Amino acid sequence: MGAKCVDVGDANPDIAGIGIILSFSIQAGIAIVTSFYSFYLEWRVGPRSKSEGVAPYQEQLKIANEILLQGGDVQVMTGISLLLAAISQIDSLQLYHLHIVYDTVSFVGISLCASIACSFSPDMDGKYIRYTLIAIWALLYLAYASLFGTQLQSWNYDKTGHCYITSRIATADASHPYFDTIYLSITCLYVNIALIFAFSVTSNQPKIMSQLLCMYLAALQFPLHVYSVSALRKSNEPVLNSGSSEQQWGFGQVVAMILLANNVIVLLNGIQERRVKLMNPPPLSPRFQPYQQCRLFIIITKETSDELFASMLYVK
Repeated sequence: MGAKCVDVGDANPDIAGIGIILSFSIQAGIAIVTSFYSFYLEWRVGPRSKSEGVAPYQEQLKIANEILLQGGDVQVMTGISLLLAAISQIDSLQLYHLHIVYDTVSFVGISLCASIACSFSPDMDGKYIRYTLIAIWALLYLAYASLFGTQLQSWNYDKTGHCYITSRIATADASHPYFDTIYLSITCLYVNIALIFAFSVTSNQPKIMSQLLCMYLAALQFPLHVYSVSALRKSNEPVLNSGSSEQQWGFGQVVAMILLANNVIVLLNGIQERRVKLMNPPPLSPRFQPYQQCRLFIIITKETSDELFASMLYVK
């Protein structure tokens, strides 16, 4: 109980570098925020997809869903790459790095839940490719979780790389690896249940409430894995051999951030398009033509409030 880890092992920036972790966690954060915004827009549009006044919301919804789809694609591809790298080195990686990889790839599940619940549809482009990639990631995730659980059974405080400092993630009297195995089992089961539920949401009509529940299921995982990976790094990095190398921005860290940059660019373009459309709103319907000479106006009625959300017009 009171034993202390003697040697956590060597640093491995290709697996636990700061750029890799930031890329996965930021992408998951973007997915959560965008999914709630997409839900809001879908609620505003509702069954009135052909009604006047909902065009601005439909345009924003399209952009939000594109961000979710592209972000999910990037996240699942990098997740598959990281899982393959970790599985191929399963016998040589320290338990600390195996835990870091597990928390990192769990961010992929968050992004996928948000993307599937809000953006997937029977007629989307590249449907079968996306389904195949998600299936590959899920199988690799389960395989890795199983291998990680097996490796945990070799926990040894006196053997290099077979323990890690747990002062920030467990109580002082927690039993290891029992505590770590419980954490692995619960979180892995949670990720898979959330993913299955997300797929079930796509077949529900209407799906507003189930979609909202799925987004909450995804969002609840986020702070847990952020805290776990941050606490582990903070506790163990100072005692790693060459631990500072995991903070250096090497080639692998930069590539990971470049993959994230693509989705950030899509997000910024979407924000810019929204600003342009608000500054140049669509023409008024015929019933409002008498007001065309007004320079700046807002008309709010019970029947047309949605249409006139975009009716703060500047008319030359």
